[in-house]
Amino acid sequence: MLDLGRSFLQAVERAPHLIGLASETAEYSYEQWALEIGAVQQYLKDKGLRRGDRVLTVLQNRAESATLHWACQASGITIVPVNWRSKADEINFFIDNAEPALGVIEPISWESWKTCQRARRLPALFCGPAPSDGEADSYDSIRGQSAMPKAEGSSDDWSVMLYTSGTTGRSKGVLCSHRQSLSAPAAWAACGQVSNADRYLCIN
Repeated sequence: MLDLGRSFLQAVERAPHLIGLASETAEYSYEQWALEIGAVQQYLKDKGLRRGDRVLTVLQNRAESATLHWACQASGITIVPVNWRSKADEINFFIDNAEPALGVIEPISWESWKTCQRARRLPALFCGPAPSDGEADSYDSIRGQSAMPKAEGSSDDWSVMLYTSGTTGRSKGVLCSHRQSLSAPAAWAACGQVSNADRYLCIN
């Protein structure tokens, strides 16, 4: 069975000029988006991240979130998205529990991040211009670079680690494999008779 990285590359090959990502700030064809995903994948390698590592993101829904997701999938790295409203003590818990090799934040989550004790020893990537104190790399420095992503994971690698809401106790991290992440939407598409020519609205 395919992993997510190879599945994405098939989409690029099948429809390079179709819109792959559209947001308030950017619109990319699959081919254009793949080149930025590859640049982020190379950044992760340059930071020393390898297959099986984890990346913690404290981001709102934004173009960089989707790009980071696919760069991690191509690399066999598990992405750990948490609520951008998380406070410092919650981020401390996520870092201790998930043991990420990199954190990714944005202006709205920066205050909580920089007051988080565990975050001080974790490399960070900032979505926007780098903070003046130099405590994080800037995502903007990756833009303008380009490289085709390489599929380096497998269907049995962990794709994503999602935390429960924690309404009845401490949040628990739930791991999902590439195989699971592909089979669930494939079953949904078959049930709903959805093809690659269709568009559907997802309200999250």
